[in-house]
Amino acid sequence: MLTKLKRKFILINMVLVGAVLVFVFALICLNVYQTQKDAVDKSLYSGLVQLNYPYSDLPDMPNDSSMQDRFNSDSQSVAVTAVTLNSTATTGGNYIIMQRQSINFSMDDTLLIAAIDKVLEEGLSEGHIKSMNLFYLRSDDDGSIKIAFADGSRLHQTVKNTISVAALIFALSMMGLFFISVLLSTIAISPVKKAWTQQRQFVADASHELKTPLTVILANDNILLSHPDEPIENQKQWIESTDAEARHMHKLVEDMLFLAKSDAATSPLEIKLENISDLTWSTFLQFEPVAYERGVTLSSDIQGNVCLLTDASKTKQLLHILMDNACKYAEKGGEAKISLTGIKDKVRISVHNTGRPISPEDLPHIFERFYRADKARTIGDGYGLGLSIARSIVEQLGGNISVTSSESEGTTFTVILPKVKNKTNDKRSRKRLRRKNKKKDLKENSRPSFRDDELLS
Repeated sequence: MLTKLKRKFILINMVLVGAVLVFVFALICLNVYQTQKDAVDKSLYSGLVQLNYPYSDLPDMPNDSSMQDRFNSDSQSVAVTAVTLNSTATTGGNYIIMQRQSINFSMDDTLLIAAIDKVLEEGLSEGHIKSMNLFYLRSDDDGSIKIAFADGSRLHQTVKNTISVAALIFALSMMGLFFISVLLSTIAISPVKKAWTQQRQFVADASHELKTPLTVILANDNILLSHPDEPIENQKQWIESTDAEARHMHKLVEDMLFLAKSDAATSPLEIKLENISDLTWSTFLQFEPVAYERGVTLSSDIQGNVCLLTDASKTKQLLHILMDNACKYAEKGGEAKISLTGIKDKVRISVHNTGRPISPEDLPHIFERFYRADKARTIGDGYGLGLSIARSIVEQLGGNISVTSSESEGTTFTVILPKVKNKTNDKRSRKRLRRKNKKKDLKENSRPSFRDDELLS
């Protein structure tokens, strides 16, 4: 699919740019032709002038001296032969050449006679004799017929050379464009390729993670069905196993839905001014018994009264993921620590744990979905989605998350959140948000409340 997409990109790019180049070169060739044709027309006029033809009798012929000089200068580049015939001239040589004038061009008598016969036969005031490659201009008055012939070989040669050069430039341009298109398509397709690879990996990993609990559930069901007469008490272990696997699968589906909503930007945020210090303390206290059970020493360095415009539920979820990850991988006898610091217009959250470090090869992928590092870090019943969800939450809140890990320093996840989302840290934004939240709270408090016994009655 990606190969076809790349080919389409190259083809469309070359067709569009090629069409533009053809249009531009066609305009250039037409312009060159028109310029040369204008020079030929002016030379024909100049040839008639050389026969002492009155300017006023020529159609559209300018009669001021400056224009006459320009005509004379233009005519120097085009070969012209002009003749004057008697007024009763007809084809077949029934005419008398009363006057003959040549400018840079002396026609052979045979060619001149054939050209005059062709002009008299056509009976037009101007035209082009293709067989002789001659342009002509004819003017009749009461006493004579005047005809000027201009050599068209220069015009056609110039146009031919222009077309040849344009074709060569077009071919070279298309060759260069092809290589540029290949390079651009590679650059343009790389994000699509990465997303496509991640999507395929995501589907494969999700299928693998769902397969295990489904297999256990089906096995438990088969056992239950094979003993239909057994009481529930005797079948309790299979029912509990099915319930546990179903809950695990439900959690996995919820995590995947959260990430899908985050990708589609359909997960709404309820931004309020929150005391992030209190949220951090609350999460810290929740994990004290967890750390105790796992034999991990838990400590904190939480700055007091740090306020942040954030979504409280998502911030709690973020802190919970990082703390759970730290306690899980600190190993028995290890340490885990959470720190919170307000830095000007930002808040810095740091979660550190000892234990085996993340390898340098795994660090760039640690936030990818379903990604797990070495076996030492696949402890527990997680699915490898926690850190992906943490990164998604941080990005929704307008911050960034990073990780460092080494044998001597341990592993540290660092989150930087702006105190005002979208980096707007002015007092007006804070006041508007406070007023909005205050109105919302007043509206909710103004609603009538009922006790449980009133509702039941």
